[in-house]
Formats: sequence, structure tokens, C-alpha cells
Amino acid sequence: MKKISSLILAAYCIGMVIYVAINDDQFQWDFRIYYYAAEADAIGLNPYDSETISTLAKMPIGLNFVYHPICLFIFKPLLAMDYKTAYDLYLLAKCAVLLAIMLLWRKEYSVCRDGPMFYLFCVLAFNSAIPLDLMAGNVSIFEQLFIWLSFSFLLRGKPLLFMISVVVASMFKISPLILLTLGPIVMGKRGYYFLFGGLISFGLILVISYISDPALFGNFIKNAAALNKRGIVDPSVLALIKDPFILLERRAGISLPIGIAYALYAGGIIAILTVSRKSYLLLKNSHIEEKNMLIIFFVCVVLALVLPRFKSYSYILLIVPSYYLIKSITIKNVYPFLFIAMILTTVSRWNIPGSQIMIRAFWDYYSLLLAFGIWLLYIKYIKILLRENDSGPTEGMELRGC
Repeated sequence: MKKISSLILAAYCIGMVIYVAINDDQFQWDFRIYYYAAEADAIGLNPYDSETISTLAKMPIGLNFVYHPICLFIFKPLLAMDYKTAYDLYLLAKCAVLLAIMLLWRKEYSVCRDGPMFYLFCVLAFNSAIPLDLMAGNVSIFEQLFIWLSFSFLLRGKPLLFMISVVVASMFKISPLILLTLGPIVMGKRGYYFLFGGLISFGLILVISYISDPALFGNFIKNAAALNKRGIVDPSVLALIKDPFILLERRAGISLPIGIAYALYAGGIIAILTVSRKSYLLLKNSHIEEKNMLIIFFVCVVLALVLPRFKSYSYILLIVPSYYLIKSITIKNVYPFLFIAMILTTVSRWNIPGSQIMIRAFWDYYSLLLAFGIWLLYIKYIKILLRENDSGPTEGMELRGC
């Protein structure tokens, strides 16, 4: 049965990749921006102007290139081939990197050797974050490879390689840089050397990027500051808080100071970090065998809640921490319920009158709701683990070895 399930799942994944490859006019829209932004820069045009990119692409783009100028050089080798060839090569490279991530997961975390169930989870979890990244053509999968390599190096006591991997992962999106805090979190005072070393290294990259072309760097800052996605594209806490303010202004003409939203966000972040710190200290001072791995998983979940921007495909970061948790802990045997809840995917059509607002509020931020649920379960799980170590199994809760 496992072999049949694996074959069906593999056939589905291969079919999806082929479908994305065939329909190059519909998918990998982010890659289209990367390719034509690099072309614009190569011929002396502004790569940060969406109209310029649209003209080169011969179709409306509607999105801007939002990475610093050095990133343009990474995509320029693709200009040696036509767009369709580059499109297919990029998709193939993403599939290869995704396979490498899967192999890394299998090697480092025993729970990832769970066969078809784990792979089904990977395909569907968090509103199908992995397939969405393949369809969008974003750089997230490349980013995830270096993030998970950094975790591996940290767990194996190789902090320099950990630091380098985090800096490389942050090359396009600066947010992974916050993972450098895992250095002192896991290693203590020694980790601060690698935290500051990583920050200085990345700072030098930005300085070089600025010196290479100050005008382009200014355009990069402008485009990055203008990012304002919400809902299913960016199911983050800040976006969820800002949503009602924006909708009130658009639909009812009621304008509330947006500063209130940022104040609520700040208060929420303080609350999340305060509660998380208590659980972290309990775990840090314990003698649990896999505590460093659990700390890393817990920090990943916390980051998903506190970062001001956490795109839909960024939730790939939570796949392994979430699967580990729902396989390790069951409350009155509700593992099937937890598994199903995690793999539910957005409903695109719902025709019940008056339901659209509720559907949007629930499904657009479903990944975020799942992240909150996983966060709460980790807090409970840490407490149970400590009790288990001190006094044996706890009534009403079963712990599974993974």
C-alpha cells in the first residue's frame, strides 16, 4: 500500500511540474521579474521599474524587483539563453534543490522518514506552500536549502558554517538573517561571535551593493519599502492586524490611524515573545536529549508569528517542526484530526450568500492560524516533556518517540 501511495503522490508531483513547465505564460511570475530585471540592467535600463520590465516581457507584470542590486548579477547568466529555456532550467533547478532538502530532512530528522504520509504533508501543508513556491517561481526553495543546512551545521557544532549558511540564505530576503540569533540561543555566549560576525558580513554585502550603484540601491529601498501584501499572499500577524483598518477605509470610508495597528502588533509581539521565552528557558535548562533540535523548531514557529512579513511560501520553514510535533504528541488520540487540519487547502469557491467575508478572514490567514496552533502545542509539549522526564507519563497525554 505504501508503494502504491508513493507512486500516486510521485505521479501527481511530476504532473504538476510538467503542467507548470508547459504553461510558462501563467506560472513562475516571480522568475519572470528576475529574468527581465536582469535584462533591463544589462541594457542600461532601470530594473526596479515595473513598466520597463513589462515592456521587455511584452506582457503586464504589475510587480517590482525587490532585491538589492548584487542579486541582479546572480540572474544575468540566464540571459545567455532565451526566456523559455531559462524558465525550464530554473524550474528544474528548483526541483533538484527541493529533492536535496527532502534528503537533508530524511538524514537529519527521523520523523521525515515516515514515507507517503510525510510527503503528502509536504505537498499540502500550510495551504500547499511548496507547490505554491514552484508555481510562483520565487527563490524561497533555494533560501530554504541554506536555512536547513544552517540548522544541520548548528546541531553538529559547526558554528562558522552555520553563520555562512544563514548569510547566504539572507542574500535575497533579509529576514532569514534573524536566524543568527540561534547562535547565542543554542550555544550561549560563544554564539554572539557568530551573530555579530554574520551581521557584519551581511552589512558588507549591502555596502558593496550600494557602492556598485547608489541609484539602483535607492530604487531597491523604495521598492522594498512599498511592499504591502496581505491575506493569502502574506498571512502574517501584522497583515492580519492591518487588514481591518484598510478594509474599513476602502468599504466604509472610515479612516483610523494606522499607528494603532502597529501599536497592536508591537503589543502582540511582546506577548508572544514573553510567553515563548518562558518555554525556551524551561527547555534550555532541561536535560532532554533533543533539546537543541526542539529549540530550533520552536524558534522557527515563533519567527513565523513575530516577523512583520511572512509570505505564503515562507511557511515551508514550519513543515518539519509541525510534522515532528503532531507525530510526537497526541492529546486523546487526535493525531488524525491534527494531520487533516494541517493539510487543508484554501477553498477557492464558496457560493453561500454572505459567506465571503468569513471565508476570506478564515482561509486567507489559515496558515497563520495553524502557526498559532503549533506554537501553543509546542508550549504544551515542552511542559509535558519536562514532566515526563521528572515523573514518568502524564495522564491524558501520550508522547511518541520519533
